[in-house]
Amino acid sequence: MLIVVRILVVAPVGTDVRNRSRKAVCERYASPDTRIEVVSLPRGPLSLETRRDHDEAVPLIIETAVKEGEGYDAIVISCFLDPAVQELRRLLRNKVVIGPGEASLRLAEFLGTPLTVVTVGAQAETLEMMWEFVERLGLKDVVDVKGIPYGVLDADRDKATALRLLIEESRMAKESGSKAVIIGCTALAGLAEEVQRTVGIPVIDPLKASIILAEALVKLYK
Repeated sequence: MLIVVRILVVAPVGTDVRNRSRKAVCERYASPDTRIEVVSLPRGPLSLETRRDHDEAVPLIIETAVKEGEGYDAIVISCFLDPAVQELRRLLRNKVVIGPGEASLRLAEFLGTPLTVVTVGAQAETLEMMWEFVERLGLKDVVDVKGIPYGVLDADRDKATALRLLIEESRMAKESGSKAVIIGCTALAGLAEEVQRTVGIPVIDPLKASIILAEALVKLYK
């Protein structure tokens, strides 16, 4: 029986400039029978790289997901730090709510440990938040966090440099014994395959993990 899965991807930023490319990446990873739409916040920060940005975005994410989520089977919050995911799971009990950070890290565990998250690291605060997130998931002993000297908006402007930096960090992760690398920022979605081909160990795209997991969970109960 054909099961059509409808997924709403919420970009937790106050701009829609990445929505088209984000949707294209998600559709590339989705099954043919999955329908995906991407919405962004009506206002808010341009990226979530500081605590202030994160705190500003959370109530707006909740508002947007509740308002726009009618008719969807699953909601994906397109930020590796999974802002508002737990709150939305409590509010929207009839929907699957996925955070890319948890999805990609949990799936990566099946490949073995240790693991390395490579994320944007232009600000020290970003890496601090990432370490805290890893600790909340109970993975601090098996996951390392590395940052490239690039921010989200830098990566938007120059994907080629972001790719080069991801490859450099991923090579070092492999040399240090990591079983897999997780790309720790959804703004870098779509680059994992090239990193994996170059480095030679599994490299997990957080949006890909989110879409695949959302489809699987919806199909389990539909």
